[in-house]
Amino acid sequence: MKELYLKTILSLRQSACLLAVKPKRFLFFFILFFCQQGFSRSYPITASLQIIPPYGICLPDYCVPGSDKIRVILLQNDLTVPAYDVRLQMTIKQNGSVIMRTSPRFRPRLGTLNAGTPSLISGDDLCIYLDANAIEFSGYSRENYERAKALPEGAYKISFTAFNYRRQNVQGSNAGRLF
Repeated sequence: MKELYLKTILSLRQSACLLAVKPKRFLFFFILFFCQQGFSRSYPITASLQIIPPYGICLPDYCVPGSDKIRVILLQNDLTVPAYDVRLQMTIKQNGSVIMRTSPRFRPRLGTLNAGTPSLISGDDLCIYLDANAIEFSGYSRENYERAKALPEGAYKISFTAFNYRRQNVQGSNAGRLF
């Protein structure tokens, strides 16, 4: 009889512990979900990069007039701002390290984005960003690039990010990238 009594008490205690854990688990997932929503960054502009295959390692091949092998699509999402002046920054990463980036001194005005209207920037307009004089090199030498006009062998992440033209360090978009 005593054994049955102990088993009953033990099973009731285990059930009570399980019921106490479930609200804690629910609270944990509830907080995790809302923290994730709070940390997500939203920008007034959405950027997308399109590169038409075949993908080559020679950057000047993307700038052949009329071919449109590389394009950036920018969409201003903030409908409260009627116009947004932007500039672009190109970044090329190899194995997670930045090897090429648009120089901070190179600041051509891309133009004005109108609210809610997508803007297509074609390869002809993006060629100035692939010029060696507009690029800051790290991890890959300028001399090697100018001699070969090509990237070293490997996998890359190429991205274009829109920045506010009037305020140099204010990022206006996500990084529209391609792997």
